Amino acid sequence: DFYWEGGHSKIEQKVKGFKLGPRDHFFKNYHLGEVFSIIEMLYPWESRSWLSLNINHRQCSKLINDEGHNPANVIQIGTAVDEKQYQFSRDKKRTNQIFKQLNNLFSHDKSHISVQPISKLLATPEFNKDDLQPFITGVNGRTKYTIDSNSIILLQPTRIITRKRIEVTFTLLYNLFKDEEFYEFFDSNDDLNILLIVSGPIATGHLDYFKEILKRYEKLIKDVDTSYRHKIFLGFLFHEFDKRTYRERFKRPIGIGDLFSIAKLIVLPSETEGRGLPIIEAAACGVPIFCRRYQPEEVYSHVIGEHLHLELRLKTIDFKDPQLNKDIVESVKQHLFSPISFEKNCKHNRYVIEKRYSFEALTDEFKHIIYKLYLQIQSNHKPMDRAKKAFRKYETHLENNKVYTKDIMNTSNRQYLAGYGQMAFMVFLKSLIDPSYFRVEEKRIRGMAMQFAEELVDSKSNLSPIPIEIKHKFYNSVVSLFDLREGEIPVRMDHSFAYRHRNKIKYPYREYTPQELTGVINILFKKHISPPAVINIMNSKTIHDDWHKNIYSLLNHAEIGINHIEDLEKKISANIPLAYFPGKQIELELELFVLEPVRLRLGLKRDEKITIRNITSRELEPIYIIPPIEPLGRSITADVLKSHICYSKNEELKLLFEHEICKIVGSKQHSVGIHFYEIGQKAAHILKKIKDANGFIITLGDHEAMMTDIVDLERFHLGIVKHILASEIMRIPIGNAYIQHVPAGLRFTLSYPTPVQDGKSFSQELQGLKYKRICSKYGENKVLNILKKDAEKNGTPLTVLLNTLGKPKEKKTVISYTSLNGLYDDGLPWSGIMAKIRFSISDKSWRFNVVTATDRPKLVTEFIKEFVNSTKLKTRVAWNGGYILNPELVGKLGIPERFIGSPLGLIISNGKVLSPPLYSKPAFLVNANGRLEIKRVNCSKGLIITNGDSKITLGSEVYNLSEPNDDPCFYDMLYQNQEIPGNGRILVRMAGNIIKDIIATHKGQDIPVLPVGLTLSFPQNKFPKSWKENTTLDIRMIGWPDYDSAIEAGPQHLDNGKVCIDMDIEGWKTLNSIRTQAARLDYLDSRGPKIAIGLDKNGDLLIITINGRIRESVGATHHDIANIMKSRGIRYAMGFDPGGSSTLVIDGKTLNISPYNHRYEEDVYSLPPEPRAVANAVLLSEINGKE
Repeated sequence: DFYWEGGHSKIEQKVKGFKLGPRDHFFKNYHLGEVFSIIEMLYPWESRSWLSLNINHRQCSKLINDEGHNPANVIQIGTAVDEKQYQFSRDKKRTNQIFKQLNNLFSHDKSHISVQPISKLLATPEFNKDDLQPFITGVNGRTKYTIDSNSIILLQPTRIITRKRIEVTFTLLYNLFKDEEFYEFFDSNDDLNILLIVSGPIATGHLDYFKEILKRYEKLIKDVDTSYRHKIFLGFLFHEFDKRTYRERFKRPIGIGDLFSIAKLIVLPSETEGRGLPIIEAAACGVPIFCRRYQPEEVYSHVIGEHLHLELRLKTIDFKDPQLNKDIVESVKQHLFSPISFEKNCKHNRYVIEKRYSFEALTDEFKHIIYKLYLQIQSNHKPMDRAKKAFRKYETHLENNKVYTKDIMNTSNRQYLAGYGQMAFMVFLKSLIDPSYFRVEEKRIRGMAMQFAEELVDSKSNLSPIPIEIKHKFYNSVVSLFDLREGEIPVRMDHSFAYRHRNKIKYPYREYTPQELTGVINILFKKHISPPAVINIMNSKTIHDDWHKNIYSLLNHAEIGINHIEDLEKKISANIPLAYFPGKQIELELELFVLEPVRLRLGLKRDEKITIRNITSRELEPIYIIPPIEPLGRSITADVLKSHICYSKNEELKLLFEHEICKIVGSKQHSVGIHFYEIGQKAAHILKKIKDANGFIITLGDHEAMMTDIVDLERFHLGIVKHILASEIMRIPIGNAYIQHVPAGLRFTLSYPTPVQDGKSFSQELQGLKYKRICSKYGENKVLNILKKDAEKNGTPLTVLLNTLGKPKEKKTVISYTSLNGLYDDGLPWSGIMAKIRFSISDKSWRFNVVTATDRPKLVTEFIKEFVNSTKLKTRVAWNGGYILNPELVGKLGIPERFIGSPLGLIISNGKVLSPPLYSKPAFLVNANGRLEIKRVNCSKGLIITNGDSKITLGSEVYNLSEPNDDPCFYDMLYQNQEIPGNGRILVRMAGNIIKDIIATHKGQDIPVLPVGLTLSFPQNKFPKSWKENTTLDIRMIGWPDYDSAIEAGPQHLDNGKVCIDMDIEGWKTLNSIRTQAARLDYLDSRGPKIAIGLDKNGDLLIITINGRIRESVGATHHDIANIMKSRGIRYAMGFDPGGSSTLVIDGKTLNISPYNHRYEEDVYSLPPEPRAVANAVLLSEINGKE
């Protein structure tokens, strides 16, 4: 029920417009990812040791495509009808017995049935569904009513539930009683009546629907002619005949099959059905069936047998529109009036039941199922070996062919992504935020692979059957691709599946994209099955004289979400080389992308033919077609396409090939789509020629559009969005078509799954007035060259870059920023932003301030707004500050809630110490004279604490004493023991500069260290009496110069131009520090979002953020960002709170990509980035006076 019945979360109802359903209560905790994601991960469970049997194909598809189940373990099972219970019978004696028991049920053992007036029922204030007994209602109360041969019984053998749509039968009855022939038939027999019986109980939560049925019945009675109102009855059995108390009273009690046998018509107007058993049961009884083509329609179609020969198809009276057209009503009328005329159909249906739904047929199915289970519990050793060999073959294939792409792709700073994204990393937005949802994403990834594997098998099965044993070997080898493991990964990534699993296990499949994995699967398929090439080129679509009509025909006349048709038409008209990668509609594609371009280039009219004379009259640039060399599912191979054209009746096409104006070049590709690292030397050479001649390529389909990525070729993507990830990356709905133009070297979606640019917005920018205005000023070729160079070097979003190009060139400014990108030595990408504040050329005065939240974390932009409102200073630059005690750690550490938000390091603001240092971590310090420093700080030299008249000096000699003397002493987080000696002293726990706890200890008592602040220790006689909890103390650091502002974070990256990361010296590896880390910051092998600041030789400040958890950037380790900063001439550098907290704001605009959006439940795949709230921030403002 969790998977197949009508239930949705509140979020889905809001976003997708789903109606309330009977299973919505299953989704009550959907918003609690830690709870609900586990449920989604666990059910339905999968194992080689059992099979998942489903009653329809849709359920099988969901388990395979969405849940990632092995197709060898998923089976659609039929059903069987008990012919003893459901049988065609003309036994009058038994019919009379059925009528008698039915009257008994409705009369409650009285001699006649008392009909309840509908008006009286509707006046009933409340129904209790558990107390309801069978009853019949009509327009008026009748003391005597009997069900007999004069009763035309319409039976709806279902529960009372909204989706069963019982009211549609009222529409049928209303239309019948408008028919002259029908009511004349009733006039001929005064005793004739119609009784609609609903056999089942009221489903939980559907009592209101039951009341609605009664209202709809009353409306029917009022709408029909008064002469016939008293002849229409409605009865409810509530499944009373199935109850033990009833069945024990009769030697041969009636069952549902008996009700079928006396019915004149079975009605099933349901909106949805899991299978539709009443259709099968009615056919077994030889009763006509009036039913809707319910959803999923493929389930209905399968029950009827529309995929089978006519002799095995059931015959029904089916409809789609619940308003019911005249033909439907007429067919029902004829079946009711002349059942003998349709005896042939009834016999046919019973024959179909015998062949498809008998116990014998089901027995054969179970034999097949048990044999499949036997195959599945065999050893898994060989599939694992086959998986390993397939990976090696594919990896070698990529390495051998990658070298040929260096001239068509610049990968010096960017990684080529052949598909949705590398499977090592999560690409669902919800997975980045909900710590459990990654398991659901893993199932979806497996589902893509299993779906492709099944499609390969189906494509071969259409040509010749594949033995079941071979199928199982292939499917099990595909499953083994996900189980194979080889060693450990060297670097952790905080958006990787390994990180979520809390291990470093290396799975080879995670090195690839889902599209690339299809190449490995295809290698396995060819190893097991050796599929022949598809040789049947079908083209069922009419080819029009109008090129635009043909384009729309190619796209199935779908709504176009991205439309560059004018740009495409302009390009194919130009005499420049093009290559197109064929899809499935070959004849139409050849007309669109071969014949029509040649006609346009020759200046021919539509009615003019391509001839030898006109193609030799000028030099035409070639048109290349690049299909795969080897079979790939239903794709056509190069040899088959050559043969097709050779034997084609299209003389124009043959002429172009004979004169090599059009050429076929085979691709060595194993995977779906277009993988430039696979196509081979010859195809890569052709693409280089096209690039050098400023030509372009045309691709067809989702995978192709996802895989061209950063290729240095102008391209047009055409297709219809079929996959949700393609929809999200394009940002157009599933089912929409696209004609997308992407200039050479550009990536159309950036920062997915929190995109700052997607396919739709990218298209809008290229078609916008801004772009056209800039092109008219500089020339389009120059503009495109600028865009390409920036994409390769910086990766700036198109809208930002166009805004820059549209402005006058500025002289060197004090504050500037630029996008960055690059590759690490292991080939993984990084991207980010670098801002520079050139104090050395500034003629203005500047001021740093550290601001801290007092009640709740805030966005950095909120801090700025509040600060500007209170000071009237113009804040130009801001970034997130240091570390605090997060709320989620309070419960974990067993610390009182009053410590939430406690600063975990030095904070100085306006010359006042708000929090002293706790370790030896680095701090960013602003001297009173404006000098900037980055260095490690601690309080080992001592403190001077004042409050009112009291002044206490705590020197270095009383720092972290394991055996305190008779003087006050103090402890920071570098104290190595886990308990502070009390022994009758008074201990003061601090959070920043605020007293949180005052603890009077007794002799011999030690107090546990809380990793949140300093602890002060006093002999009882030296404790300041004025100190109370929540008292704020004034703190000065002994031996420190006067600092106006300071904030501690870390680690320190650079010291005098050298990498100086030392997690031990700074205290990161102490137990106290580790306990306060929501994620392990001390790991040097962990990549994620980072932010760091640095000072160069001129004293200028640089701030670098490295994005993480997005397709273009895996983040950075501490050493990664240190080296990035060092390479840019920075001398001193330190990090700040990394991960989702990383925030850089310049002039009110957040520049870095925060992989977060609080509405992630509304779209689990992707949403624009949204900054996260932080506890404190560093602000840089312009001031009027010197500072």
